[in-house]
Amino acid sequence: MNTRVISLFFVFVCGMLSAACSAAPNPVAPATIVVDISDYESTDTPEPTAIVQPTTVLPTLPPTETPTTTPTATVTPTATATKRATPTPTLIIQPSPTVAALSCNDTNGEFQEFDVIAGINEIEMATVVYLPPCYSNKGDRYPVLYLLHGLGHDEQTWRDIGVGDIADELITAGDVRPFIIVMPRERGGDSQFDNLFLENIVPFIEDNFYTNPDRAFRALGGMSRGAGWTVQMGLQNPDLFGILGLHSMAIFYSDEESVEIWLDRITPDLQQHYYIDIGDRDSLQVSARYMDRILRERDIDHVYEVVDGGTHTLDYWGGNLEDYLRWYGTRFGRNPNEITPELSR
Repeated sequence: MNTRVISLFFVFVCGMLSAACSAAPNPVAPATIVVDISDYESTDTPEPTAIVQPTTVLPTLPPTETPTTTPTATVTPTATATKRATPTPTLIIQPSPTVAALSCNDTNGEFQEFDVIAGINEIEMATVVYLPPCYSNKGDRYPVLYLLHGLGHDEQTWRDIGVGDIADELITAGDVRPFIIVMPRERGGDSQFDNLFLENIVPFIEDNFYTNPDRAFRALGGMSRGAGWTVQMGLQNPDLFGILGLHSMAIFYSDEESVEIWLDRITPDLQQHYYIDIGDRDSLQVSARYMDRILRERDIDHVYEVVDGGTHTLDYWGGNLEDYLRWYGTRFGRNPNEITPELSR
């Protein structure tokens, strides 16, 4: 009898312990600004093999003065109302720049691929550069757009979704001035990407290509995590970048408490252009809404667009790439404080 009672008691205790172990822990409250983007990985493409040392110098560059050109065409932005939702509020800046006709009959730009050996550890920075049609050293200085990839993507991603073809079309049509596009990646990871990019890639491009060194002619943009890098590096270096594009942005957890501090440190003479877009089916909307809100609270003009049916995919960024490049191309050389925004609510 005693043995049976003891056995039943042992079974009862084991059952209670098993139930306790299987109970789900209380969920951890998510960050209020950012969300986990680890689900958005993709496979790397084969790596290029050419290696270029940062000290390599191309032919002697012309003087840094910006050339004087005769405007011949007025840009009218293409309407895209059929795919846009109506966000509330939305700041839409209407561009009205002029561009000069191309100096040759070329209609296609070209790509160059190389590695920049960066930092004291000689880390390879795989880099793809798009050079516009008629790119030459005959006195012209070109604006530069640095485009950063997302998590799991690489230096070929923007090219794969059509950045070269669309840039060719806009430039040869006279819708935007010719500009250079640079797409870098840190091989073997991204633990030092920000420092390597700022201290090696930007100076290398400035030294080896015919670029305009004025911050008003230098743009930084990215998709997803690349937009997170753009926030981090762009807001802390307004003297370098006058134009920031945040496409499906993912603000880093470590930057949550710093973004507004960085923004408040930017002086009026270093104000920047901002373009924020996000799909209405994208889980990262919280980051985009946050950035829109803090810019509005500071009366900083910016573009904020929520795209109807948009998701966090290459199809989304490729489908909106023409809008991105048109916006970048019509911001170069323009002071944000001189642009009158149209507020739509």
